[in-house]
Amino acid sequence: MNDKQIQKAGNGAHQIQANQIIINQGITEERARQILDEQFNHAIIDLTLEAHEVAEKRIQTFSNELIPRLVREKVIDCLRDPSVQKTLREAEKTAVGVEREDDHKLLSELLIHRIKKGSDYKVKSSVNQAVKIVDEISDDALLALTVSYVILNVIPKVVDVRKGLDVLNNLFSKIVCDNLPFSMDWIDHLDVIKAVRINHIYCLGKFEEIYFDRLFGTATVGIKKGSESYHKALDIINSVELPLDILMDHELRDGYVRLRTVIGDNFDFISIIQNFNGKILNKELSIAQRHALTDICGLYENNQIKRNENITKFAHMIDEYDVLKETKNWWNNINMFFSITCVGKVLAQANAKRCDPSFPDYE
Repeated sequence: MNDKQIQKAGNGAHQIQANQIIINQGITEERARQILDEQFNHAIIDLTLEAHEVAEKRIQTFSNELIPRLVREKVIDCLRDPSVQKTLREAEKTAVGVEREDDHKLLSELLIHRIKKGSDYKVKSSVNQAVKIVDEISDDALLALTVSYVILNVIPKVVDVRKGLDVLNNLFSKIVCDNLPFSMDWIDHLDVIKAVRINHIYCLGKFEEIYFDRLFGTATVGIKKGSESYHKALDIINSVELPLDILMDHELRDGYVRLRTVIGDNFDFISIIQNFNGKILNKELSIAQRHALTDICGLYENNQIKRNENITKFAHMIDEYDVLKETKNWWNNINMFFSITCVGKVLAQANAKRCDPSFPDYE
């Protein structure tokens, strides 16, 4: 009876008798951690290999976009600059994380801008920060930022208002490649990544008012033909030997004239005054002529009612262009004020340049 077993138990105890007993109490915490660690390590190895291949493809795409641009701009030697290399490294890090193909073009534009403005520390810091958020900005936010930047900063330097609207419509047609976001979420998004600053005190000007003032300057109403001010203007023009047709018919008010000048030039030069008697006036003005033009500006009528009537006509003129009308309605629907930061400006300018290579360089 070698296998004879004797069991004793106290009151209330349960007895189990068997040759072999296995009690499964479940996986211990220590074992669970061990299993998870093993699976996690295998997953990391697989993901790292896969991610490495994706990263290589994205870096190659970025290089294929950047190198030809550096060659065309004749700035490839600037890659020897350690500070440019630093920005390039940041751009490569961002390029690894981007999924949109256009982001590689955007990063290239930022790097080109950084190289061209290498001595400007403000631009350097702005570009360095912009490079880091290219993979964080949403499509609709980037579109809205770029359109906002153009509205707030771009002035077509043409004399004829109709031609100015043609220029703007052509530009916005290249930039507005998707539906503009009417939800205000994009402003919060841009504020989070420090591309804009929200200000709840002020409000944005209307689209038509912004461009009305830019295209007409002080000539919002103009000078009435045959009036005393009109004859004074003619006398001033004759006294400094300026051509008489420097006064042109006002496009928005019959019977009124305005100066045929490029707004924003401060009369230092008249570079686009169109044709005078079959020739183009393209020369530096004398001090007397500049003063004369300033004096003529002082003869413009200051009538708020007529000004508002002209703005209404100008808004109808804008609505004749589908893209401009869409952009105007979108802008006028924004219900909060914001300003674009230096980081947002270089990002928007680079994106505008990506959409339209003829877009002017950031100043």
